[in-house]
Amino acid sequence: MINSIARPSWQSLRALCLVALSAGLLSSCGLLRDATHPDTTPAEPTEERDVLRVDPGFAAIQSDPAYGPMLKGSLQAELLIGKDNYSSKVNATIVRGQGIYWSVVPFPLIEAARVWFLPEGVTAIDKLHGRYAEVSYTELSALIGFSVQYDDVERLLLGKAFFPAGSRGARGGSFSYGRTSDGGTDAEASLSIPRGSASGTYHLRWLLDAQQQPTSFTVRHAGSQGKPVFSLSYTQTEASRTRHFAERTQLFLGQASRPALSIDWGKLRTYTGEQPDLTPRIKGSYQRITLTELIKLLPSL
Repeated sequence: MINSIARPSWQSLRALCLVALSAGLLSSCGLLRDATHPDTTPAEPTEERDVLRVDPGFAAIQSDPAYGPMLKGSLQAELLIGKDNYSSKVNATIVRGQGIYWSVVPFPLIEAARVWFLPEGVTAIDKLHGRYAEVSYTELSALIGFSVQYDDVERLLLGKAFFPAGSRGARGGSFSYGRTSDGGTDAEASLSIPRGSASGTYHLRWLLDAQQQPTSFTVRHAGSQGKPVFSLSYTQTEASRTRHFAERTQLFLGQASRPALSIDWGKLRTYTGEQPDLTPRIKGSYQRITLTELIKLLPSL
């Protein structure tokens, strides 16, 4: 029974690490901080502001996240492990731009794991077996050959469209975009990574609905084959549009038709209370697992 409870908790870490590693692809040069342009360079800054004001699709991609500064609530996470699905309740706290905290509760009154995504790195505690792992983004970056940042993980999980610095549109600028038949936005760019295990050129594509909320994000290898690296699907509702984050997020790896990770954000709400302390607290008796040990351990859990 203990092993069956622990398995989803560490697979939660595994799936989240997949998101972080995938996000690293998009942050090889850091997140796009300054508003740029879709196709041409504005002659004056006022022209750029005009584009942001009159084009909602462009503004949706270039703007900062609009969801509340603090979010809190329970969510449901589903993990695909081999051919089996595992589901667990997760109590979540998110402080925008500062951290994500998950308390994994697969059964009532049983907390199996705690996971922190912070700007400094990722910490996971296996409460059932008294062990923990601390992984810095520097370590993750060294592993995959390019930079990983916290903001990438937060935005991809919650569904905030963005393009990284270094991406290029078909006619110049950081990305190109057009209108879909339903009034939404189809935005795309290419990103070249010159070195590391993921070196190559990738095609990035965001689809936004008529309310300019993301419905999908896809990363493919560039070229005639265009095989997908990973994709994210976002479910939007009237309620989620007012909260400015997706109702549901699904992560697909490669060409898989079943999501490796699904997160239902429907019960997450803006929190106006005192800002929580996101500092990981680890018992002195817990055994630390190194990054190398963690990587070797994950497939067998």
